[in-house]
Amino acid sequence: EWQLNRLHEALDALRIESAVDQYQAFDLVARKGWPAADVAPLLGMSPANVYVSKHRRLRRLGSIAAELGRAEEQGGEP
Repeated sequence: EWQLNRLHEALDALRIESAVDQYQAFDLVARKGWPAADVAPLLGMSPANVYVSKHRRLRRLGSIAAELGRAEEQGGEP
């Protein structure tokens, strides 16, 4: 359960720090499984930009989760 809480906290942080269209691309493709070709016209992006956005957000999500984990181990906030 703590892992799920950390994931939700990391997703919230990612959403706050990301541009709206970048987060929407990530959310629709990575989390909801939509094809990039379907997401691209909705967001005014090319499919390649959707993939790049997804990749960057996934990488950043991992970094945020790691930061949260280190902060918990040290007993504080990130």
